[in-house]
Amino acid sequence: MAETPSPLSDPRYRAGVRLRRGGRFEAAANLLAEVLTLATEGAPDERQLDPALAPLYYEYGVALVGVAREAAAAEEDAEAAPSPKRRRLAGEAGGGGGADDDDDG
Repeated sequence: MAETPSPLSDPRYRAGVRLRRGGRFEAAANLLAEVLTLATEGAPDERQLDPALAPLYYEYGVALVGVAREAAAAEEDAEAAPSPKRRRLAGEAGGGGGADDDDDG
């Protein structure tokens, strides 16, 4: 059986690294996941844990952290600046400023 080429020589790996370095974390994670899947799918544990794959696992992990950070930042931005619909709803709930007085009944 012929030995499979190194995943690190795969053009998708190199493209994923470039994307990650350029801050395009989601695209990088998708490409690197594809390379990782091809390198390890159906392989014995020894192949999946091969130290030669460490750079691939590292780049994939860094891309995933970038995706998580972007998602967290987007969530914080969404909470900090409510949408126009949320502002309208908050204005309706707040009423004329005396809404709390009506509940004291």
